[in-house]
Amino acid sequence: MKLLFIHEKVNANGSVERLSTPFDQEEILIGRGGSSHIIVSGARVSLVHAKISQQGGRASISDLNSLSGVRVNNARVGHAILSGGDTIQLGDLSFLVQISADLMTLTLRSIEEERVSDAERVVRNARKLLVDSYLPPMRVLSFIGAILVLAGCFAYPILSNKYSSWNSGPISNAHKIIERDCQQCHTTPFEQVQDRECLNCHTMSEHAQGQRDFLKSHANLEMRCAQCHIEHNGDQGIISKDPRQCVACHGGMRDLNKEATILDVANLSAHPEFRIAVKDASGGVSHVSLDDSKNAVDTTPIKLNHAVHLKQGLRGPKGPETLQCNACHQLSADKRAMMPISFDKHCRECHSLGFDERLPDSQVPHGDADLVYPTLFAEYARLLLLDGGKGKVSTPQRTRSMPEGAELPPSGLPLSPDVQVVQADARRAEKELFTRTGCFLCHNYSEKPPFEQTADQSHYTITKPNIPNVWMTRARFDHGAHEEVSCESCHEKTRMSTETRDLLLPRIKVCRECHAQDATSGFVKSPCAMCHAYHVSLEVPRDKKQGISEFLHSMTR
Repeated sequence: MKLLFIHEKVNANGSVERLSTPFDQEEILIGRGGSSHIIVSGARVSLVHAKISQQGGRASISDLNSLSGVRVNNARVGHAILSGGDTIQLGDLSFLVQISADLMTLTLRSIEEERVSDAERVVRNARKLLVDSYLPPMRVLSFIGAILVLAGCFAYPILSNKYSSWNSGPISNAHKIIERDCQQCHTTPFEQVQDRECLNCHTMSEHAQGQRDFLKSHANLEMRCAQCHIEHNGDQGIISKDPRQCVACHGGMRDLNKEATILDVANLSAHPEFRIAVKDASGGVSHVSLDDSKNAVDTTPIKLNHAVHLKQGLRGPKGPETLQCNACHQLSADKRAMMPISFDKHCRECHSLGFDERLPDSQVPHGDADLVYPTLFAEYARLLLLDGGKGKVSTPQRTRSMPEGAELPPSGLPLSPDVQVVQADARRAEKELFTRTGCFLCHNYSEKPPFEQTADQSHYTITKPNIPNVWMTRARFDHGAHEEVSCESCHEKTRMSTETRDLLLPRIKVCRECHAQDATSGFVKSPCAMCHAYHVSLEVPRDKKQGISEFLHSMTR
């Protein structure tokens, strides 16, 4: 990004002079000294006052230990990411920042002092002979008056034991419980509230704890809870969603820590592609960008074909039907997340686990492969006992329990011919289910080695799918807020997906079609906190909770 410095000088006669100086370098120094690239004159500007750095299409300003400091939008900063429209103050000079494409413009506007004639100069010197010219300047008098007022404000509460005049403003609703107990937070008079007072009641979440660990090695940043959570401003400041608080660090993570692995995010338009949590064969989790077509795949060991399930006129138990997304993907009660897929609720109606036409109402249980063979043995034993195996038997649907009174024969004992028939039928049905029909249609299976096979247990195992319910574990998404948008508007190419590995998650470009970080006409204002939870709500530890009598006592003090 190139930088163009413009100095607009307004002369006494109203004419304007503009001097433009282009710069094409990554670091630019501003100050009064000759070693600065941009040399300005100001009573409160240091020789080398500040540095503007440009890297990766972003610009930032850093204070170089100046006496009067650097302010961005009236807030004093040591380092800050610059955006278009920002105002920079160096001492008594003010600069306007404008950014467009790859050009950053820094404009300084100064007004020339009025030229004074000799006659006017004589009049001004004569005024110095007046008595009031020997009095202290008005600034000094104002300072003395302020000291007297402050002294009165301190003396009166202490002498009268009434401290209402010290109240900085209305307390937030979250802290109404301790409104009259100032010492809960202000443990030391005239000292800023420290983190230790906050931690007396609040438990840090993962994100905030990570920041605290980071600040231990960067004590120079001097960040406190109260810098973001401003109290005595009602509910206007205790929970702020201003994205500038996030961008102050995340806009230039490597400026704070060169070894940072977190990607820089200056705003939504510069947000990197979404990352998802992908499990490997060993169960480990890695975060992969959706741009990584090789690794950004669904590794769930299950067979799923969206194209087949979304066909029109699909054969169902009650005739032809056409499934919609919400037939399987249903919202939770709060309409934020999706409920887990359940075989019994979403699949069993179409995907029967039946095994024999003579037992039309019997199915093997789902979820535990070790229960399949015992169930088959019990059902065939019931069939044999009821009608000798010649007729059809209607039995209630069973899931995980064997018919009452039916037991497997103890292993190692001689089997009667009838039991051998039951066992053979059960093994045949077991193999059919695992290798050709029911279980095989959706799951990956494996046959146990001979030394693990027993007469009373299943000979096959199923690879558990462990279908992830949340892919973007470091973000939050409200499905209920998007009910008016069709699923396929975001989850593209769903109807063409034939394999489980197809990842149908929306890319960030889809979100940018409706969302913008700042207020923009036609877009939903979307600060960082809309998708990223900073402090996850944690329960107050039991040992820090008050009894009702203690609470009432604190309210009446």
